[in-house]
Amino acid sequence: MLTALKALDDISEGEVLVIDGGGITKFSLFGDLMAMQAKLKKVAGVVVDGAIRDVKSIREEGLPVFCRGIVTKAGTATRLGEVNVPIVCGGIIVNPGDWIVGDDDGVVVIPKDKVEEVIHSAEETLKREAIIREAIEQGKSISKLL
Repeated sequence: MLTALKALDDISEGEVLVIDGGGITKFSLFGDLMAMQAKLKKVAGVVVDGAIRDVKSIREEGLPVFCRGIVTKAGTATRLGEVNVPIVCGGIIVNPGDWIVGDDDGVVVIPKDKVEEVIHSAEETLKREAIIREAIEQGKSISKLL
């Protein structure tokens, strides 16, 4: 947790804090006080490969937070690791500068050198899906459209 606190000190406005907690859910790596600081620093969101606590207060902060689990036990600030270095989160390598996008369906990592390609691909997918949606509204079967 000490590393997460250090990263929170160093993070810039608009960035996403990604915490490599190794998937551990025995104790929390992020809570409401950290969320308060992140919100004041205008952090875009937080991804924790581990557990968090204080969910109600975090939601009240309006900070997007994604995690593996929720626990009541607070973590301890005893070990300082590295910040702003490549990590593994959810089995995926995350490098400084990569884009992190999350919604109700989950979180994806877009390597910084692939952002334009992924945006173009996503726009093309949205166009195709709009055509399919229109066809479904006209009574066509989705099984015949795909």
